[in-house]
Amino acid sequence: MLINQKAFDGQECPYHVIDWKSSKLPRVTRSSLGAEAQAAGQAEDSVDFICRFWECLKDPNETLAEILERPSSLAPVLVTDAKALYDSFHRDGFGTGLTDRRTALEVKVIKEGLQSLGGSLRWQGSSNTPAEPE
Repeated sequence: MLINQKAFDGQECPYHVIDWKSSKLPRVTRSSLGAEAQAAGQAEDSVDFICRFWECLKDPNETLAEILERPSSLAPVLVTDAKALYDSFHRDGFGTGLTDRRTALEVKVIKEGLQSLGGSLRWQGSSNTPAEPE
C-alpha cells in the first residue's frame, strides 16, 4: 500500500492498497521461518515491480537500465510480524544461524532486493496487526 511516512511514527494516515494477495505457498517448507521467507520473497517481488513501474511513470524517457541502477523514490518498507525473519534479515553474513540453506538464500535475496530499492524491513508485533482478533 502507499502510505505516508508519518504512519511509522504512530500517526493515523490515509492509505491506498496497491496490491494484495492471499494464496498457498509454491513450495513446501521445513519451518515456519521458511514459510515466512517465501511469503516475504513474493511480497518483495511485488514491491520491486511496483517501485520500478512508478519510476517509469515518473521518468518515461529514462531507460529501464537507468531506473534499475538507482533506489526508488518511494522508500519502500516491508513489514513483517515474524520476528525470526526480521532477526535473520538483520544478521550480518550469509545464512548466519540458519540451518535451512534455502531459507538463508531467500532471506539474502529479499535483503538485496530491498537494499537496491533503498527500502527496509520492519517488525511489527502481531498484537498490533489489524487482522488479529482482540
